Amino acid sequence: MDTLKEITKRDAIEAVDILNGCFNPKNTKNYSTYSKIILFSNENLEGTAASLSYENKSVLTVASSGDQFLAATYYGAKKVDLFDINRFTYYLTCLKIAAVKHLNYYQFLNFFIPPYMFEKNDYFFAVSTLKELIPFMSDDVAYFWKEIVNCCGDKKNVDIGRLVDLYDLTCDEISIRNGSPYYENKEGYLKLQDRIRDVETPNFIETDLLDISSVLKDSYDIMYISNIIYRLAISNDDANELMYYKKVLNQLKGKLNDNGKVMANYYCNAKLEDVGFEDSSLEKISFRSKYLPYDDEFFDVDSDVAMIYTHKK
Repeated sequence: MDTLKEITKRDAIEAVDILNGCFNPKNTKNYSTYSKIILFSNENLEGTAASLSYENKSVLTVASSGDQFLAATYYGAKKVDLFDINRFTYYLTCLKIAAVKHLNYYQFLNFFIPPYMFEKNDYFFAVSTLKELIPFMSDDVAYFWKEIVNCCGDKKNVDIGRLVDLYDLTCDEISIRNGSPYYENKEGYLKLQDRIRDVETPNFIETDLLDISSVLKDSYDIMYISNIIYRLAISNDDANELMYYKKVLNQLKGKLNDNGKVMANYYCNAKLEDVGFEDSSLEKISFRSKYLPYDDEFFDVDSDVAMIYTHKK
């Protein structure tokens, strides 16, 4: 089995090769070990938190953009582990953790939020800011981002668009702030800073969700799997979400505490009656949309929908 040092070195080599234009990573719809990262969540995490009740809970969440980790911490989870098939998501999550701890609210936003219409922004993934944060990272994460800095040479900014999907709707500043109180205002950010102060580098589990039971060692009160079931169905040309839900639940049940919850599926800008599938174990909830709807007939729904499973032993 490869050591952590060997794995980290391989991850950094892949990232540097991508930044140097040696090849392009798979897009965000083709999940793999080194596919493109989503920079911000496309979910109203405030909306899901109201039903999940994170306070003093043990949580397993998809790493993704790192926002799900921040949300669980913000709402009082006592422990948060990460899983993902994409190893780059781990380094992004850890970068956000270090940034929240050591940057003020406006520095954080300037560093992470892409400039409007891709106008010049000297602060967006600025190499100087990245250098400031590296000393506060664990050895593996620090090594990864040091290699990113080194490959930039004399550039003032990391060409992060090679690793991150900057054309995704989630990179719109209004959408980034909406549904994430720690991004919406300074008060929420300061609350997150207080709660994340003593948080260590999270445990990361590299796995395909359909194989996750073979690598999970602990049990959890909450499992946040985002919209993976929906993505599995559409990426495999099979709209049978119920089939994938049953496969995923079979993987997770043995590691859920009594009354534990799974955030099993998520739909953006959707109505309750138009999405999801019927299963007696699921509760379907609706709340304010993450994205403000456009004023046209194609995108005018102002609610998001989540499906939540509660485990009874």
